[in-house]
Amino acid sequence: MAKKLAKLREQGSIKVSRPMGLEEYDPAYKDADIRFQVWVTLTRAHKEAVSEMGTWLNGEIAAAKEQAREMPDETERAAFLEEANTRTNAAYDVKMMDWLSDTWLDWDRDEVQELYDLLTENHPDAWEWLVQRTTEIIREYRERRSKN
Repeated sequence: MAKKLAKLREQGSIKVSRPMGLEEYDPAYKDADIRFQVWVTLTRAHKEAVSEMGTWLNGEIAAAKEQAREMPDETERAAFLEEANTRTNAAYDVKMMDWLSDTWLDWDRDEVQELYDLLTENHPDAWEWLVQRTTEIIREYRERRSKN
């Protein structure tokens, strides 16, 4: 038994993955051949990181709304909330790109940044779809495994 466990320790975390392609979002992307291997057997720390991002985002939004309530001028309040939203979303996107660069096994951080820049400039819905689809693939894998 000790030898078997030693071999498993040597291997470390085995990263099981599932394929995903941008053509799933829209067949028009088929020729671009943008493909991903989504890591579905996340470590506890990696799962917690994405959960913490959501908690952080919700906290930032709540704090901005609370701060805006104290502003007597409606125009000032609206401008503040818009700026806070832009700043918060930008910070969230950076955190998400870091997470995705670990989750998409065949993409490094610079490639994720480049994809983000291209898609958010020209096809922002495609970027949002990629993020959502990545988490769906992970959840679907986990649900299927827990049923078996």
